[in-house]
Order: sequence, then structure tokens, then C-alpha cells
Amino acid sequence: MDYNILLAVAGILLSLVFSYVPGAATWFNKKDTTKQRLWMLLFLVVAACGAYGLSCAKIIGGVACDWPGAIEIGKAFVFAAIANQTTNLLSPKVGLKRPPDYDDLVPF
Repeated sequence: MDYNILLAVAGILLSLVFSYVPGAATWFNKKDTTKQRLWMLLFLVVAACGAYGLSCAKIIGGVACDWPGAIEIGKAFVFAAIANQTTNLLSPKVGLKRPPDYDDLVPF
């Protein structure tokens, strides 16, 4: 599998896990949106570095273990971030359990 597709799928799966899996979604959705984006970015950096490291260890293929390979992983990281944030915006928050807004409680 191509590393571009692999990282994009990882980005989509991360977003879906934090949207649909009740325990992860509840933990994740308690954070404000800036922290949510930073957590997603951190997870994607770990996935990109993991793909590069596994390629250098010759466990997976597709990425050269040199400077051009690192640049290609950086490009794939950008695509993964785009896929992740797009999926996050489009997917419903199934595990979300937020208290109702106070504006909904005011009768007038």
C-alpha cells in the first residue's frame, strides 16, 4: 500500500474513532476545538513518524529512508491532516455527551 494512502486512511480512522467510539469520543469532545485539533495533529505526527521509522527498519516498504523520503512523508502528512479534518467536520459526534446549553433552558 502506498504511504500516501496509508497516512490518509490513518487520518480518516483517527477522526472516526474520536467521533464514533463512545469512550474515546467522550474524552476527546470534552476538550475545546483548538486542543482537539492539536491532539489530532499529534496523533498524525506519530503516524507519519511511525511510517517513516517502519520503512527505515524495512518492516514496511514504499518510503526511501533518506531526505527525499522524509520530504515525501511530510507531503503525505499534509494530505493526512486534510483528510482527518475533513472527516472530522463531516462525521457526527455519536459519543458526544455535552450538557445542554443554558440558552435552551431559558423559557423566554
